[in-house]
Amino acid sequence: MASSLDTIKDKIQKILSQARDRAGTEEGDTYFAKAFELMARYELDERDLDTEDPSDTVSHMHIEFGGSYTDMQSTLLMAIARSLHCEGFVYSTYRSVKVGEAVVFGRLRHLERVSTLYTLINPIMLVRASTLRHDAHSGGYSSTVTLRRSFMRGFITMISSRLAAAEEQAAESSSSYELALIDDASLARAARAEFIGDASLSTRSAEGRTFDPHAYSRGMDEATATDIGQHRIRRRAALEA
Repeated sequence: MASSLDTIKDKIQKILSQARDRAGTEEGDTYFAKAFELMARYELDERDLDTEDPSDTVSHMHIEFGGSYTDMQSTLLMAIARSLHCEGFVYSTYRSVKVGEAVVFGRLRHLERVSTLYTLINPIMLVRASTLRHDAHSGGYSSTVTLRRSFMRGFITMISSRLAAAEEQAAESSSSYELALIDDASLARAARAEFIGDASLSTRSAEGRTFDPHAYSRGMDEATATDIGQHRIRRRAALEA
């Protein structure tokens, strides 16, 4: 499946080919000018047109979950994936909140970032949440499970928000990068749809569990202070040679 950016690159390559065939003529100069105009508009150079980057490949990865709160772990993974232009689904246990595995789809470079960030952030979320416990002496009414789930909800919400903001800021710096990210998300959705085929995915809304706003706020605060590693993880700008 060709993306709109691939279509633009193909168009420029064809114009350049026509220009080379007519090199030294006014018609050839006109074709060269048109090609360079398009390259400038989309911030491309000839290396971008000729180089096939393996990280452009659309693929998928499987991630298994273990321990407690596997549904929250999978929610964190899906939040990171969507923020980084990937899509996925989970295999959950029938009539249970337990989740055994997730499949995430996207370009390889995005899948690498999703895997790295999830591996770094998931243990932080679980460890921080485990410190919350019901304390009858403090006058609190929320159970330990409610406190921890509320904390993780807040944590996931803020992590997702920070990642989305970082990606939006990066996209604003380059029109070609912004277009590439739109295409990447579309390709991820298409890959998921092709993988699923005619099988239907059942979606279920979160059950009406009790909620602790204070624990939720603590989770957001923790996520705000968590290093999401954007400056260390290699982010390949769109079509960077």
